[in-house]
Amino acid sequence: MAKKTTFITLFFGIISIAFLLLSADRSNFIKTGLRDIDINPIDGAEMVWIPGGEFMMGEDRIDTIYDTRPVNKQRVEGFWMYSKEVTNGQFRRFLAAKPEWSPDQIARKYIDSRYLAHWRESQLQSRYPKDDQFPVAYVSWYVAHAYAEWAGVRLPTEAEWEYAARGGEQFKYGKKIFKTGKDMNGYFQNFAHFSLDGRQLECLPVGSFRPNTFGLYDIVGNVIEWCNSRYQPYPYSANDGREAFTSPEEDAELRNLLYKKNNPYHGRLLRGGGFHAYDEYAELYIRCVFRHVFEPGISGTSGGFGFRCAKK
Repeated sequence: MAKKTTFITLFFGIISIAFLLLSADRSNFIKTGLRDIDINPIDGAEMVWIPGGEFMMGEDRIDTIYDTRPVNKQRVEGFWMYSKEVTNGQFRRFLAAKPEWSPDQIARKYIDSRYLAHWRESQLQSRYPKDDQFPVAYVSWYVAHAYAEWAGVRLPTEAEWEYAARGGEQFKYGKKIFKTGKDMNGYFQNFAHFSLDGRQLECLPVGSFRPNTFGLYDIVGNVIEWCNSRYQPYPYSANDGREAFTSPEEDAELRNLLYKKNNPYHGRLLRGGGFHAYDEYAELYIRCVFRHVFEPGISGTSGGFGFRCAKK
């Protein structure tokens, strides 16, 4: 009888704990270390829930290339975000399902000559390995957008990306304000992999470093990440057209219009620092506020462009 009573007590104790966890607000999962996690069945990516909240977007600093001023208050609704960058392995699954986006079939208007360069150029593979567990690189915005559509998700807005990178705590560098430049510790910065003299060695497998508060890995390191947003000055607004999809033809018209107005900044935004940014550039690139702007058909310059996905 005693054993039966003990079993019943234990059973209802477990049920009570499970009920409390299931009924808890998602923000409590973050605070207690019990993150709300889901798996995308299409590409197998792990997604973590980013609880909604308010934050101050941007930074009053005049030495940025693409202006981060004025600082503006933003409200972000809760959303799911890939905990890691999209990998070569996941991208191969995409190409198998959508061969029209493979290098030998894709329409040239969506890419440049560097598309998936690390898969075919041996001199790049020591820095950007093409193995499945490494982040895919040298991908244009158009291709990243197509991948997201195939996977039933989307690219994050730049407001979502910055909010997630700050970890809900206004972090400046994706974690806390550690030393930067040549004294930077890549492990604590979540910023790629630095040798002792401050120079980065190579891209590393996704998830090689400790995650930030929200459970996001490599959020300001490894590869620079595409956001959905078109570059426009602050304050940010999701309803002013910057989040709308535009075709290569529409982008060409808009680019010509901006050039006529002496506005050289046209393109989609990338966020975070790639591993190739070091020394005097490291402190600039790893800031959560830093905005990179490139034409949506560009796949990479001195480093390859990658991405992670999000959804409501």
